[in-house]
Amino acid sequence: MNTILNQYADKINGTFSFFDRIIIKGHIRQFFSPSGKSHFLSYNNILLKDFPSYAQTITKLICDHIEKLASDLNRPVIF
Repeated sequence: MNTILNQYADKINGTFSFFDRIIIKGHIRQFFSPSGKSHFLSYNNILLKDFPSYAQTITKLICDHIEKLASDLNRPVIF
């Protein structure tokens, strides 16, 4: 295989090798104020008593989507 490293071997003094990773970190801004939380839940028709199951469902959807993207790209997911 003719890679860039092979093609320019006479001009390359060394290489670096690193692990590839993506760190996904985020938040919903509205949740940082009590009125924002209430507005978000009201807007999405979620009762306060139903929020734990809603949050678990959304978290599972996000995790499943990330795992599918990673498997499609043949990449590992490390928690």
